[in-house]
Amino acid sequence: MNREFTVFSVGDMNFALDVGNVREVLRAAALSPVPENANIEGLLNLRGVAVPVIDIRSRLSLPSLPTSASDFLIVIESGSRQAAIRTEQQAQLEQASESSIDLASSTAATCDLISGTVQLGDRFVSLLNAAAILAVADLGKPRPFQGETTDPRMNSGA
Repeated sequence: MNREFTVFSVGDMNFALDVGNVREVLRAAALSPVPENANIEGLLNLRGVAVPVIDIRSRLSLPSLPTSASDFLIVIESGSRQAAIRTEQQAQLEQASESSIDLASSTAATCDLISGTVQLGDRFVSLLNAAAILAVADLGKPRPFQGETTDPRMNSGA
């Protein structure tokens, strides 16, 4: 049985995401800045929904690059959670057999976003873990301060 992957490049590295986690691929757009957050490049306005764009280059220890008109954004999702990553080249769909997927690969230990490798033709591509990418996006969400509650009735001072 074959599985389908969205394959793309970041720097000189090739990556794959299970197509089931990819919502869409878009041309790069202007991002709203996020103050003091090393994990997130900015927020994408995706039809009225703020989607965090993960700074995958910094997570992979690559130098940052400004957004270019030729870049693409890959929007991933799981349940109601969404995030995007920026890539310098258009993503492509490729198929691989289950036997060509190695989730115990040693490359998975080099980065928390990589869950293994997949062999596509004569090359090996790092398989990204969509859940780990979405967890990085969650790190950027504001959290209540210690002792503060998100219930407005409790913070009214009454």
